[in-house]
Amino acid sequence: MRTSPSARRAVPSSSSTQPGEPLRHVTAFALRHLTHLGLALAVAGGSLTAVTAPGAPMLAGVATPGITGGVPDGTAHPYVAMILPPGASRPTCSGVLVRADNGAAVVLTDAHCLYRNGQYTGTGVGVSFASDFSASAPRLAGRFSIDPLYNASTHLHDVAVITLSTAPGAAPGRLSALGAAAATVGTYLDTVGTGQPYPGHRRSATEFVTSASAAWLYLQAGTGNSCDGDSGGPDLFRGSSTVLALTNQGTCSYDQDTRVDTTIGSRSFIDYAAGLNRQRPTVQSGSSGTDVRVVQNLLGPSADGSFGPQTKTAVITWQRRHNLTPDGVVGPMTWRSLGY
Repeated sequence: MRTSPSARRAVPSSSSTQPGEPLRHVTAFALRHLTHLGLALAVAGGSLTAVTAPGAPMLAGVATPGITGGVPDGTAHPYVAMILPPGASRPTCSGVLVRADNGAAVVLTDAHCLYRNGQYTGTGVGVSFASDFSASAPRLAGRFSIDPLYNASTHLHDVAVITLSTAPGAAPGRLSALGAAAATVGTYLDTVGTGQPYPGHRRSATEFVTSASAAWLYLQAGTGNSCDGDSGGPDLFRGSSTVLALTNQGTCSYDQDTRVDTTIGSRSFIDYAAGLNRQRPTVQSGSSGTDVRVVQNLLGPSADGSFGPQTKTAVITWQRRHNLTPDGVVGPMTWRSLGY
């Protein structure tokens, strides 16, 4: 759910909370630093008040970091990884291996962990499957691709796929099937990550579902809760390796996490980029939907999901630049030129 200050997990404005739900979020900077100081947030009538976390030791008049619970994970979830963005010497986020076959290895994490300066693709990502990080811990090199629909303001489609140059020894987790029975209110899930308050050490805990929307799962702490550095780690059905959501945003006691089991979010991007489904549908004048928005997001027209004259013109311009037949139809060759 969280990142270190160098890749901090962003928190949406109050407009992203559910109808009738009290305000649960403040700015990422303020919330992260209150958490680092061991402060809790009391929410009442939509207002936020900082209070000292019970039992927290005091230092220079402020509380030091508290424990979010959970247990050392050891080898329980060997497919949960630590993510080192390009140029980083230590992990700042978590991730989950979802494919490891035929020499291909794919890890999911949050887009905000890797998104920099408008770049949706890149190389130089480090991934470690060690349960405890050290300078000598094995790490694999990877390249990343961010969902073209990622919105840094709303955090919708906050998903990145990392393709590894070498397959790890761990068996992958399994993405929940689309349309499978979703976690209902009160359901406990396993959450796994490598962040605070034990950065670089894989830990797991239980959280329970308080509500859900088509794009998000809302969770509160059970035996513990994800915190800074856990962004991109998985929420799993209890006792299984089935991934239902990725830790995304919130505090160190309750979360708003990205679902990967619905078509509302990034699932079509994940399935394609991870090699689970290599076929993109042909889109052209009159088409509508998510695939049209992907094209529009990449080529510049307003991303309204409707393939109209402006989108066709942008496609033809792209095709001419890449020596493709300039027919305005996005088929297999044009998709491939767009990185799909």
